[in-house]
Amino acid sequence: MYFWKWNLLVCLLVVLLLLSTCAMFTAITVVSSDAVNTMTLNPIACKSVSNIGVPIDLVVSYSRGGNEWITYIAFNLSGIPKWFSINRAVFKMRAKSVVESSEISACCSSDARWIESDMTWSTKPVLTKYLGEHNVTTAEEEYSWDYSSMQVYGCTLADEVARARDETGRFTIQLRSGMLGYMGQTVIRISLFGETIFYPDAKLEITYTISDTSPPAISDISMTPKTPTSIDEIDFIARVSDDTSGVNQVYLYHSINNGSSWNKASMALGEGTYKITLPKQTGGTTIQYFFEASDMAGNKAQSGTSTFTVADPSTLEFYLIMAFIASVIVATLLAFARHQKKARSKEARSKSVEQSLKTDQVELYG
Repeated sequence: MYFWKWNLLVCLLVVLLLLSTCAMFTAITVVSSDAVNTMTLNPIACKSVSNIGVPIDLVVSYSRGGNEWITYIAFNLSGIPKWFSINRAVFKMRAKSVVESSEISACCSSDARWIESDMTWSTKPVLTKYLGEHNVTTAEEEYSWDYSSMQVYGCTLADEVARARDETGRFTIQLRSGMLGYMGQTVIRISLFGETIFYPDAKLEITYTISDTSPPAISDISMTPKTPTSIDEIDFIARVSDDTSGVNQVYLYHSINNGSSWNKASMALGEGTYKITLPKQTGGTTIQYFFEASDMAGNKAQSGTSTFTVADPSTLEFYLIMAFIASVIVATLLAFARHQKKARSKEARSKSVEQSLKTDQVELYG
């Protein structure tokens, strides 16, 4: 009986090998980016306001009589992805002319959505954080407010830029003459009768690193039909996800010459999975394939390489017939074996009964 069970197991394994394709692997190869990058932002809005009238230019000034001109410069941060870690921020500007040297203070504003045409002295943005001051003495010279390495009132310029990026997508620098104290109160005026006029030669330089170092996840890989023939188009499907920066691209690579060269094709997203259809292939062709996915931060992942051979319809039909015949033979042999076992068991019982009767007769007539 054990002999027939072993034959049945071998036949079933043969059938499975004839009808199945190779298994799919999901080993991940990670290619991540941690380079330091720099971007430069130009102003999207500039406005000066004064307590004595409407300035005709961008002016930062304070006079003995208390007349003051304050300038606001806004930058758009919405294009900086949240998975960029801002390490440093530097505000730079050039003065068009300097009437008298001035100590210019830079501050952050909490009012992000001010409009140039509507801003007045009474509606100017509210001061939020003091960033420091710079002594402006020479026209056409570039001055930098770089407070990335020092903290003023518990924050750096980089901290404030990151906060504004995450909250409103817009960052405002306020420039005014004199040293400012706690939360916007003017406590010391450095320059009397000093006037510095700016034109929009200002910029915000931001240094950042990509904080997303995790690659996309590739899962639920499938191929339809599982046993393709030369008359079938082949659909490849994979589920790809990335919870940090998001999926950017997914590609299918396939080779018909044992990996000597690879064809690359972009997969389309639909109903939560990525799909691509490979045209009909010649019967007997062995195809290797794998998936590659990248996220918005540049991290990449690859699935393992899988292999299958395209069958001819006639060849596949032959294999199916042979598998069916093998199954019938195995079933017949098993049935025959069971029948033989039953017959031998019945014969043995008959002999036992006959022997028992003979024994009883001998004892009776003994």
